[in-house]
Amino acid sequence: VIDMKLADVILYNNGEGAADGNNYWKKYKTPHYIYVFTALVLLGIGIGVVSLFLCSSYLDELGWEMFLSYLHEPLILLLNILPCVLLVFLFYFATGRAWAAFTFPALIVFVLSLINYYKIRIRSEAFIAKDLALIGETANIISSYKLEITGRVILTAAFFIAGVLFSAFLLRGVMRGKKTRIIGSMVLVLLCALLFFTVYINEDVYDAAENDTADIDRWSELEVYVSKGFMYPFLNSIPDAFPKPPNGYDEAQAEQILDSYPDSDIPEDE
Repeated sequence: VIDMKLADVILYNNGEGAADGNNYWKKYKTPHYIYVFTALVLLGIGIGVVSLFLCSSYLDELGWEMFLSYLHEPLILLLNILPCVLLVFLFYFATGRAWAAFTFPALIVFVLSLINYYKIRIRSEAFIAKDLALIGETANIISSYKLEITGRVILTAAFFIAGVLFSAFLLRGVMRGKKTRIIGSMVLVLLCALLFFTVYINEDVYDAAENDTADIDRWSELEVYVSKGFMYPFLNSIPDAFPKPPNGYDEAQAEQILDSYPDSDIPEDE
């Protein structure tokens, strides 16, 4: 009997085998949504943890120590995981489907994390927001290297596949109520915007979020970046992708000055 009730909580809104149709499922509505929301929170946390797991491997021999350092820094852990959880729920309210709530945020986060993973291994440089404008150049650079499929990459793919299967088959049903979904989506968008402008691009917060547990070179920009995870410093780098001209800048005058220097080859002895 207990197993049947648990199955009914999981399969809520399926409607098969119910003697009195939809009335049978009403008593399972609240338990079902508690189950779904709890599962989505855990899946969002999982996405963030896997992203940190990839980020920590910038040095193979120190990767595990770096990953453990994140677990000892609650602020860094929160700032990296929170965007993943919020993204999961944004897609859940927008689509009404749990499989989409996991699949699309996981794809976004894992693709960015893998780009960062391989860029660090190939170029010893972190992937930042302004690199998105150079995605074609980045693809050409990466294509000239043989990308090693490491254990971390395989574990990331395994978690993604497992998450898709779990959310598709064990988080069944559709969130009904168009008004609820619209309001929920709007609230999440506003919350994300508020956190982005007050926390994620706040340089005082960025400076305060130091990883005191990690053994890094404080003068290394890459190591400082990695010590804060990936999602957090990546979001913090977004304003740098839109540089502001200095006071008194005149584009026409700048072009005129630039044009005064003719193009020429660099002399062979220089």
